[in-house]
Formats: sequence, C-alpha cells, structure tokens
Amino acid sequence: MTDALRILFADDEETFLYSTADLLRREGFECDCVPNAIVARERLQQAAYDLVIADIKMPGNPDLEFARFLAELTPAPPIILVTGHPSLNSAVQSIELPVVAYLVKPFDFNDLLAKVRAVDQNVAIQRAVANELARLMEYRRSLMHVSERTWQQPRLTPGQSLQAFVGAALRNLVDSVAELNKTVTVIEGSKSVADESSRHEVPSELRQVLHDAVSTLERTKGAFKSKELGELRKKLAGLLKT
Repeated sequence: MTDALRILFADDEETFLYSTADLLRREGFECDCVPNAIVARERLQQAAYDLVIADIKMPGNPDLEFARFLAELTPAPPIILVTGHPSLNSAVQSIELPVVAYLVKPFDFNDLLAKVRAVDQNVAIQRAVANELARLMEYRRSLMHVSERTWQQPRLTPGQSLQAFVGAALRNLVDSVAELNKTVTVIEGSKSVADESSRHEVPSELRQVLHDAVSTLERTKGAFKSKELGELRKKLAGLLKT
C-alpha cells in the first residue's frame, strides 16, 4: 500500500504535459513524461506502469493505435485519454479499450486527480491481494507437507512440535485473511470490516487455499487432539461461506 502509483504520461503538448505531471507528483504519484506514443512504447518495454495517461492526437497514435497496443499488454494498464479534439468516433472506440476516463482539454486538474486516485485505490487493493495470496500459498504448502507426513505415518502420533507448527500455520492463515479484509476496508473507506466482508467475495485462489486447509484438518483431526485446531478449522470453514 505504500508503493506510489507509477504513471506514464504521453502528450505532445509540452507545457500541458510537464505542468500536469508536476501537479501529480505533488500529490505523491510517480510520473514519467514522454512526448509521443512512439517513445511511450519504448518506455513500456523497459518498465511497468500502473496507469497510462495519453493524448489522442499525438505522433504514433493514429486511430487510437497506442491505446489498442496498451489493451494487448498483459496485464493491460488502465488508460486515461485526454484530448483537445473530442469526437464521437474516438469516444465510442474508447469503450472497447481499458479506458477509465475520457477527458476533454482544458479540464479541471481535480477531475483528473479524482480519476487517478480511483485507479490508485484499485491498484492498492490488487497489490494487497497479491501479497496476501503469496503468503497464503506458502501456508498451503506447509499444510500439504503436514498432510503428507500424517498419511505416510498413519499409526504414529505426531509430536507436540508438529501440532504446534500446524496451529501456528493456521493462525497465520486466519490472520492473513483478516488482514486482507482490513486492508480493503481501509482503502475503500468502509465503516466496518464486517460490512466489507459481506460485500467482497473471497477470490478463487484464496478460496482454494482455504478449502485445502480445511480438508487437511478434516483428514488429520484424529491425529491432532486439539480444541484450538478445531476452532481454527471452524473459522476457516466459515470464511468459505462468504
């Protein structure tokens, strides 16, 4: 969440380009400036950007060619189109592209800032989800290791250290899901985590991790006589119902 939004700003109007970029930097965003779509393509080959702001009428962008190029990238960055020559044709074409805003020059900087902040909010959520999923996948690997050990030695009673390891892994799993909910809540300005949980469905990758964790606990509950692990299993099963 602390990473600044990285913006690539492409426009052949030098005064507008650099003055607007300076205002965005004052708001805490990183902003690289390029004079046309040709140089913009070169920059995109060298670095990744969270947002692209692009003029419609500039060298290297006939018939929204640059915007169409951006749409083919993986992942495709969101685009804010700006133009001093609005047309019904360009507006209609932009609907088919990952365009989050179509602004007509001259526009109020606050209008642009509102669109950039909306993108920043979405990017922050995506980063938080990606970070938590990486942590959860590590917990999943740990739980699969525990499952393999218990199936390989079904007649042996696992030691206290193994039970403690499972408990710690599952507490981290529950805490990680809760932290993800809190992160989204803070970013979107919700009033409560409970409200946020009711509005956001658990991502498919996260759901699979939770399902594997619950399954592992179900298979090994005979080996681990632990009330704490039983409670953790119930919490994880409850998260799957959201």
